[in-house]
Amino acid sequence: MLGNYLVDTACLTLYLYIPIVRHNAKLKEQVMSYIKGILKEEYERLNALSRKYRDKVGELPKGCVSIKNRRGLHYLYLASRKGGKVSFQYIGPAASENAWAVLKKIEQRKNYENKLKQVRKDIRDIQKALHGRKL
Repeated sequence: MLGNYLVDTACLTLYLYIPIVRHNAKLKEQVMSYIKGILKEEYERLNALSRKYRDKVGELPKGCVSIKNRRGLHYLYLASRKGGKVSFQYIGPAASENAWAVLKKIEQRKNYENKLKQVRKDIRDIQKALHGRKL
């Protein structure tokens, strides 16, 4: 998202200078160098952010919560896939503190996964801009 903003800002800056830059090769080179510098800084920042999000996702529990009714009481299980099979890990009663903590961690994981997806898209866009391809 921010990567697109910086790319758009850099392109707008270039378009504003096109009438001036068209006839001045040295100025054109300076403007392009400035824009590439901005894009490289943003690329490095996004890579660091991607590593941070991947680490956060790796720390949080994987899977989804399943509620099962046993003798009239509700219990939470964490369902995850291991080696092609779905396994259920007991969390506890639905109203317990442990259950709320796990639900919160699952929600955080999904949030970080969505952020990571957006960061990866921004990285691809910046790579395209750095290599001279259209966004």
